[in-house]
Amino acid sequence: MPPKKTSTDTEPKERVFLIDSMSHIFRAFFAPMSGRTEPLTNSRGQVTQAVFVFTNMLRKLLADEKPHYITAVFESEVPTFRHDSYADYKANRAAMPDELQSQIPYIKRVCEVFSIPMINAPGFEADDVIGTLAVQAAERGLQAVIVSNDKDMCQLVRDAAIICMRQNSQNVKRKEPVPPVEWCDEHWVEAKFGVPPRQIVDLLGLMGDAVDNIPGAPGIGAKGAVQIITQLGSIENALENWEQVKHKTYRESLRDNADIVRQSKELATLKTDVSVELDLDKLKHRTPDRAAAYTLFRELEFQTLTREFADAASHSDAASAERNYRKITKNSEL
Repeated sequence: MPPKKTSTDTEPKERVFLIDSMSHIFRAFFAPMSGRTEPLTNSRGQVTQAVFVFTNMLRKLLADEKPHYITAVFESEVPTFRHDSYADYKANRAAMPDELQSQIPYIKRVCEVFSIPMINAPGFEADDVIGTLAVQAAERGLQAVIVSNDKDMCQLVRDAAIICMRQNSQNVKRKEPVPPVEWCDEHWVEAKFGVPPRQIVDLLGLMGDAVDNIPGAPGIGAKGAVQIITQLGSIENALENWEQVKHKTYRESLRDNADIVRQSKELATLKTDVSVELDLDKLKHRTPDRAAAYTLFRELEFQTLTREFADAASHSDAASAERNYRKITKNSEL
């Protein structure tokens, strides 16, 4: 559950969970699975690992948090306004692997069988849609829970109306262990990044973001960016008062790269006014379509899930499933 607030805080009564779908899908695809060296596949050769991990994430979220409202936000798969303003935006990213691309339709079917509405907005990124819905939820007295490990989302955090929920794989080796779930409020953000949420865009504008190919100020990394923002408060003030910065390299970078820095901040800033509406009736959490779930999980050959939803199978489906045998040649296939 989210961190407890003091008695003076006004706690929203209901929560809206906004899932950053593609962030979770990529992490699911590349996540190591305990005891496996090869990706999970079914008997037809379809890779199913990302579907499996995403499904487990979604089921755990629904079981643990029991959301009042929930949606999965996807990319629109068309260029966004950021690509129009900066041609190299995300240009460093390789194309989605075919083994992952083939799993996207299955993941969307997972959302459908669990009655999770899917949202996107052509011309905008999923992050912008999430930002817009989060602000609308907060304005209506709800708590927006952004389900994402993306640091960009931290700029939206506002106690207690908007928080982030990070889900951390326990199969990944880390220098320092992290809990399976982290609830990211304003205190967490400042402890993690060195600046409060309202200054995250200034931080990203200076240090850049290699993941999104946002350049930032040449020669200024995370440590230097924190120092500058702590001293001067914002990118605008830093560019106006660059002579006050102690570090010579930082001073010169601010002096010589003002346009790049301003553009970097603009690229890092999430929109919160996208033309999408927070329709609470559509986002209300509903029960799964058990028959569709049985059909899907049987097709994917997720045996435990197939058995869980077997009560919804027709007699012919159940009989067919009982006869769906295949030869097992490896221990890992058990």
